[in-house]
Amino acid sequence: MKRDNIVDEEKMLRREERLNLLADRTMLPKEIVSGCCNITAVGQNELIIENYKSILEYQPEKLVVLTKQCRVEISGKHLEIVYYAKEEMKITGRIKCINYKSSR
Repeated sequence: MKRDNIVDEEKMLRREERLNLLADRTMLPKEIVSGCCNITAVGQNELIIENYKSILEYQPEKLVVLTKQCRVEISGKHLEIVYYAKEEMKITGRIKCINYKSSR
């Protein structure tokens, strides 16, 4: 089982290296090339999440968003999705914590 984890880590590192090289050569931001989510926090009261896949849970004190690489769990008070589009959303409220959880 441990060998499988090592092999998986090596594959991820090689993929990361290829993505970095591609981003450098095309002069595009890495998050665009790799499909990573981009999260911008404005103080503790606003988040912009770009490049997400779906909203898994939405409550006033917890929001869970699925991205291509992981699940993003946001906890706080009075959380509200102000707007969302195909690849971007804005969240307001009193944001206490942002956790990244493996989607595997």
